[in-house]
Amino acid sequence: MRRIWILVPFWAFFVAYLVSFSHRRHPAVSAPATNHSDKPAPADPLAAPVPHLPGTSSFPSGGATPPSRVRESLPAALSESDLDARIAATASSLFVLPRTVPASPVSFLWPVDADGSPDQPTLLAKASRASFPRWKLYDDEWVGFYYPDDPTITLEILDGAAAFPMIGETMWTVADAPERRYRLVDTVGGATLCMISLEKSGVFDDTPRYPKPEVFHRVWTREGSLWRASLMADGNLRRIEILAGGDRASVLDWPHCAMHREVYQRLALSVRLNGPVADGPMLFDAVLASSDGCGRLGFLAPGMESAAVSALLGAPVAWEGDVAVFRQSPAIPLATGIVAHEAEVLYRVPLAGGRFEGFAKGWRSRRRTPPETGSLAWMVEKTGGTSGDEGTVGYDLGPLTDEEVLAMFDRFCAEAQGANAEGWDTWCRILANLAEMGSRDDRVLPYIGARFLDPALPQGNATQLLHSYDPAAGRDLFAARLRFLLTLPEDAPAVSVMAHDLQVLFAYMGREDVRTVPLLDLAMRHPDGDVREAGYGFREWLPEARAAAFLEHGLEDPNVRVRRRCAEALCGDGNPANGLLELVARRLASEDDSQTRIYLEEVCRLHKGDATDAAQIPAGGVSVSGDASS
Repeated sequence: MRRIWILVPFWAFFVAYLVSFSHRRHPAVSAPATNHSDKPAPADPLAAPVPHLPGTSSFPSGGATPPSRVRESLPAALSESDLDARIAATASSLFVLPRTVPASPVSFLWPVDADGSPDQPTLLAKASRASFPRWKLYDDEWVGFYYPDDPTITLEILDGAAAFPMIGETMWTVADAPERRYRLVDTVGGATLCMISLEKSGVFDDTPRYPKPEVFHRVWTREGSLWRASLMADGNLRRIEILAGGDRASVLDWPHCAMHREVYQRLALSVRLNGPVADGPMLFDAVLASSDGCGRLGFLAPGMESAAVSALLGAPVAWEGDVAVFRQSPAIPLATGIVAHEAEVLYRVPLAGGRFEGFAKGWRSRRRTPPETGSLAWMVEKTGGTSGDEGTVGYDLGPLTDEEVLAMFDRFCAEAQGANAEGWDTWCRILANLAEMGSRDDRVLPYIGARFLDPALPQGNATQLLHSYDPAAGRDLFAARLRFLLTLPEDAPAVSVMAHDLQVLFAYMGREDVRTVPLLDLAMRHPDGDVREAGYGFREWLPEARAAAFLEHGLEDPNVRVRRRCAEALCGDGNPANGLLELVARRLASEDDSQTRIYLEEVCRLHKGDATDAAQIPAGGVSVSGDASS
């Protein structure tokens, strides 16, 4: 779903503001909807605007320098009840959407890792734990936060790009941007319980989140910083971001954390930025100025009087008792299968007693014509289970019947051979939805297999479908598609978009499959840099000697992300060969990527004084030609 309150970047403001002071440098170390009334809005209480919104900047104009923030001294440890008391005010103003209690306290992405998470029962038990008696403080020059004081939880500080496992991923994930990460680690299996990223940025991260998107951004100031909480449709917290002094602290999305949502909430609301500049009110004003209409809903705060609501949102289009109704304009196109529908989005702001205290059930709805019965768009909504959900589309298509399921399978078998790229991907999505609901039909597998090697067809949904039907049998098709893709001509159109497909296919193939090593060898020697990078993500699956040779060769790769992966891997190698240290020194002399240099410099620092033997390094680097199994 396209989010309507994405905050538009205000670059001009930040360029002018951020150059006014020097940045610190982080160190480089290791219901359906109800129809609204057409009654016009009354003149009172929302007619008179107010000159200034509560919570915004009181700094005078003319470029005045904001005051420095007084850093509060925090207790080294707190009981959970004391921590709850510290964050109670923030939590009460944060959860403005109606909240529902999910059936499970752990992430909805957990089933993705059901067969792969380390020490699954132990980790699941920890992630299901809602309370810890004691919490301890981590506090440095940049951030501070509380985390559970438990012997099986350790804090790991990582600088620069780093690989880490997280819930809901079929592979290790590498993120390049953050300068520093504070990672809570399960000491039993090494899983990521939660993580805070710190980076230089003056704007919030508006990257779309899936499969359950953020539907609301609550924005406010606290402790001189600008805060934004991203809420899901169930009203619960998905992530927290904090801006101040040119820095951004981001708490890893809760769905990717092996942590109970209540524990995650406590940790996220305890985070603070320790920088010297209290520019949160100025940032609040700038973000507010860049938003308009219903895009300002996230600035509504509990206790805000009706006059302030008027100043923020303008006049409502209608009233439903004491509920002001606002309409999003222009209409938002909602992608549903292969059909885009125009929707009128309505928002209901309760103002009982002349104050806003939070939204109620039915706070958001869309009014549009339902998709035509029997269309692909209708099948996507019907199998997606969202047509009757609160605030989704404003109508309910009703429960999916056995007759409808059988008709969908029959129709797929009739249309599969002639479906174009868009239709094929949509059909595979429908079948994948049905599989999640427990409805399967083995008739579909021959049709999927017959077109799985077609380079003109997107196969992401087909891959997921095959894996869910029969992981073992699916591996034969995965291996065939991998070999097909990796031997395409370099200029084939599919090459430019297949890197992500490779990652998923290799992950579903698995390390133990005898076909994986020669296929990885093809990927890591592929002429396309993005393909090589995808292969290098599984370098450790190769035999030790072969993996080491590729590591050395990768240091000289023209693709910067490949070099960065290899340099990062060396940082974790406790005793690299002396000749490899010589290669690192040579690479460092010509490396122009700052992050790769940080890794290489760290390798040199850790092994300073070690003897090197240039004779061990053939001229031009290490050869990786030859048999893949060597």
